[in-house]
Amino acid sequence: MMPGPAAKSAFPQDRGSARFANWIVLAAICVMAVPTLVRFAATFWSQPDDTHEPIVFAGVLVALWCERAHFGWDSGRLRQGFGVAAALIGAVLYALGRSQLFYQLEGLGLISFVTGCVLCLADRDAMLRISALLLLSCFLIPIPGTLVDGILLPVKLFLTESIVVLLSWFGLPIASHGVLISIGFYQLQVANACAGLRSLLALTAIGLMFVYFIREKNRWISGAIIALIPLIALTANFCRLLMLVLLTYFFGGDLGERAHDIAGFGELALTLLLFVCARLVLTWALSPKLLPTAPHRGAA
Repeated sequence: MMPGPAAKSAFPQDRGSARFANWIVLAAICVMAVPTLVRFAATFWSQPDDTHEPIVFAGVLVALWCERAHFGWDSGRLRQGFGVAAALIGAVLYALGRSQLFYQLEGLGLISFVTGCVLCLADRDAMLRISALLLLSCFLIPIPGTLVDGILLPVKLFLTESIVVLLSWFGLPIASHGVLISIGFYQLQVANACAGLRSLLALTAIGLMFVYFIREKNRWISGAIIALIPLIALTANFCRLLMLVLLTYFFGGDLGERAHDIAGFGELALTLLLFVCARLVLTWALSPKLLPTAPHRGAA
């Protein structure tokens, strides 16, 4: 008996139908995403420790736009089945989270819905890259306050003690009590904005986006940069706090308060600079010209 024809996907295959279906899926995503993003922007992104999230969101959008050529509905039937299931589960979670003002559930539902759509649309070549972008989207979900307080306190204590020890070496009159820093006539409190867990996570997301956009061919360099992401994020947070303490001590509390509002953008710029420097150093250190070679022996 001759084998029958291969089973075809129930999804559109020709280019015109696939393009029309893409617009329908994009419209459905926008209907769900726009209200959620507006709510997140009004509730969370206006806070001092959440100034990085819009940049992360913009980077994810740009990266997904760069992958648009891979959205052709030519994934396998099994992957498309998982995609439909993920989209349906995401829609249910989204509806529950939005109706109950459960921000985390609403965000997870939206990401699950988009993930299901991507499973149906994207081909195999782009799935790994697009999956990394969807993972980055999880950094946009707000973290519950109780979890933030539990994780954040050791970070704030570490940064406070590090600032006090460093400036004490230079003879500045500084001391600390918990998360309070006393320097000169001023007393500062290391708040969430100066050592924010969401800020650290957002800087981590920016580091992952940096690795994605540079498209480093050397996997050792990419792996080393990813391993350095937590250290670079913590270093940027440390420099931000150090700058605010020094500005307050030398120029007064008014300037320190004004600088506090723009410190997040300076932290972002410093983070990107540290990633660029790390890549340059790693590229130089792993250059083939620096590797030892066997001595050349001429003919006798």
